[in-house]
Amino acid sequence: MNIGRIVDAAEYPCEVYHEVTDTVLYTFAEKRQIEHHHTEGAGIITIVEGIMGFASTHNMETLQESCILSQKCAHHGSTPRVLPQPVTPADVPEGVDPRIVKISQEDIRDMADKILADIPPFCDVTRGNIMLKTQKVNIVNSNGVDAKKMGTFAVLDVAVQDKNQKDLTFYSCYYSRTLDMEWPLTEEVERWHKAQNMCECSSGESEIILSPLAFSRILDAVFVPALCRDLPEAEKMLHSDVSEIDVVDHGLLEGGMGSAPFDAEGVPQRVTPLIEKGHFTSFLYDTTSAHLSGEKSTGNAYRESFEDAPQMYITNVYVPPVCKTEDLIGDIKEGIWVSDIFGASITHPPSGEFVSTISQGYRIQKGEITGMIPPKMMEGSISSLLEELVPGDDAQRVDRYVVPSSKARVRVY
Repeated sequence: MNIGRIVDAAEYPCEVYHEVTDTVLYTFAEKRQIEHHHTEGAGIITIVEGIMGFASTHNMETLQESCILSQKCAHHGSTPRVLPQPVTPADVPEGVDPRIVKISQEDIRDMADKILADIPPFCDVTRGNIMLKTQKVNIVNSNGVDAKKMGTFAVLDVAVQDKNQKDLTFYSCYYSRTLDMEWPLTEEVERWHKAQNMCECSSGESEIILSPLAFSRILDAVFVPALCRDLPEAEKMLHSDVSEIDVVDHGLLEGGMGSAPFDAEGVPQRVTPLIEKGHFTSFLYDTTSAHLSGEKSTGNAYRESFEDAPQMYITNVYVPPVCKTEDLIGDIKEGIWVSDIFGASITHPPSGEFVSTISQGYRIQKGEITGMIPPKMMEGSISSLLEELVPGDDAQRVDRYVVPSSKARVRVY
């Protein structure tokens, strides 16, 4: 199927996003099972008088029919869209590991065995998954964009349960572009094993340490929507005074899960400083939002798959360290180590207030972790979170975030 010919023959300006993905999923816990999945398809955008129509197909033989369908959708649509012009892709380290492309069943079983060998003897594995993915993308549009890229991705997902306390489960997910993977849950399990007791903590204003996992969840739920201007008064919130931190959207970060020569529209990715020394510097833009705002695209168009139209999202959010994580903990007389959260959401968009549940947390007393606390609610706002934020030096990769444990202040109840 010649995508370029179909684009050239289209009645209206259009874009075809062609994607081929091969996935290997290996599950290991109570039983072992390996699955292979191959998917191919295309998403088609047609622009009629500035309005977008979108259609997708799993069958490349019906691409022409899908183009016609996207035209019809544009005639009845209301979403504005602008197609980018061709630009030289960014120079980024190749995100392809040949070992993932050619992985054998024996190799992936050996990986699982090594992971299981590191599980502490007092824990049972309740969930174990290794997902390896190879993806090829080709984007062609009527303006002359013809961009191709290939990438490999690896995800290790493990959950273990304390044999003596069946209601106590520890979860970890490790992301990589290569086959060199680690199991970072050991530290969390050992933290609990040393504490070995449940305790309470008082309600009210509290200093907390957000683990890299918890920090990434908060950023994804409350900070990123503001960067993409999905929240009212986002500019006012982000221009308030914040601590002396840097936050970067790094589309070229070596090994980053979102690193690529170009985004989901074919626009070169780049390094975009978001906060520099506590001062907000930039929002994120795709081609359309940049056009509407009189700005240039920052290369932040994103697609979950070919079945989805582009939307704005981060490439890799990177937060550099400010001080040692052990010093952050040591300075806290009374506080909470927030290991994980769930349900983080914006409760009042105009002010950026958010709420979340601390699903796994530990009490800190005089710089020492003294026990695990029951689930608690915490709330705060984007501006207050940034005002008090102090990043540590133990950065971990959590999907598209490369962030360390960080100290903040919230309300706990």
